[in-house]
Amino acid sequence: MCGRTAGSPGALVAALLALAAAGCATAPQVKPNSIASGAVGGIYQPIAEAIAKIARETPGLNLPLTVEATGASVANVQLLGYGKVQLALVQNDIAFYAHEGTTLPAFRGKARSNLRSIASIYPEFVQVVASKASGVTAVEGFRGKRVGLKVIDLGAAERIDTADAVTQMKAGQLDGAFFTVGAGSPLVRDLLADGTAQLVAVPRVHIARPIAKLPFYWLDEIPAGSYPSQAAAVSTPSVRVLLLTTDNADQGAIYGLTKALIDNLPALRAAHPAVSGLTIDTVLRVVTVPLHPGALRLYRERNIQQ
Repeated sequence: MCGRTAGSPGALVAALLALAAAGCATAPQVKPNSIASGAVGGIYQPIAEAIAKIARETPGLNLPLTVEATGASVANVQLLGYGKVQLALVQNDIAFYAHEGTTLPAFRGKARSNLRSIASIYPEFVQVVASKASGVTAVEGFRGKRVGLKVIDLGAAERIDTADAVTQMKAGQLDGAFFTVGAGSPLVRDLLADGTAQLVAVPRVHIARPIAKLPFYWLDEIPAGSYPSQAAAVSTPSVRVLLLTTDNADQGAIYGLTKALIDNLPALRAAHPAVSGLTIDTVLRVVTVPLHPGALRLYRERNIQQ
């Protein structure tokens, strides 16, 4: 318990529920002053800049956020844990593993149970790229092929660095690679540019399987026109990029920031094409760690539900 209560059993239960809703924080509340993004030139950076701009320019909010360039999701969780930043953009699968203390070496046995969500910002699609020389036109065709995957993609066998996967595909050393990135990614665009590789759809029936087992996937599709010569949408799973904070972030500040973001969705959508689908209906999509009480208060007031 975070404190002592007295009185009737009903009063005790009410007090316990109130303490739970407040998060039972033992540390002093911290007002956010920085947001961790990703690499310079990546998708996270302009989104973080847009969030910081909204925070600075919303009357009465008084949150002069600085944007920190980082190594993205895993690094951002670590920065939150160290108290180096108070806000961060993090993929929802990374957030889940960190909160639970599982799967990834950086978090295994070291749960970051203090992570809290503010909003779900945009989807990152599991983009399956196959060389045309491989003859692979469906995911089943990868059996026995040479495939490179990022560490966080689908839990498959051969895991190599993203840049290495691109280099090896171009050199003909890989038949395919999986990348979890936003639609229109320069990385994938580069692989598709010369016509020697193509996107491979993941059948919806196959997407249902990981969704049933893992809480961070969404049945999705890469929109048509995301890449040159991509005439049709391509079905695939997606994860979401979340705006995270920690349980000791000032509740009033997080409430005000959440309100400012919801009131300025067009400005967020304009930050990058990957965010173009952000709406009230998606702002809580596939949130994998508990909501911060300040954000939860705003969503309840606006009747915005998961």
